[in-house]
Amino acid sequence: KINVVLTENFYYSLTQADRVRNDGALNVSWEIFKDFYFSLEPYNNYDSKPPIEGGDKFDFGIVFGINYKFY
Repeated sequence: KINVVLTENFYYSLTQADRVRNDGALNVSWEIFKDFYFSLEPYNNYDSKPPIEGGDKFDFGIVFGINYKFY
């Protein structure tokens, strides 16, 4: 069993001229066996005017996980 969720959020600032931000993530999880999952989540973030002057505008990474769901 495989579950896939994609989220993308875009923000345009009303108080700071020309500031645009984006947050995105793709979550994929595989059920290896009953209630035990392996997950992979690449993500990205962009800010055209980061809060720290000279800071990075773009960030990305990958999160790996092993999950157990119990009820």
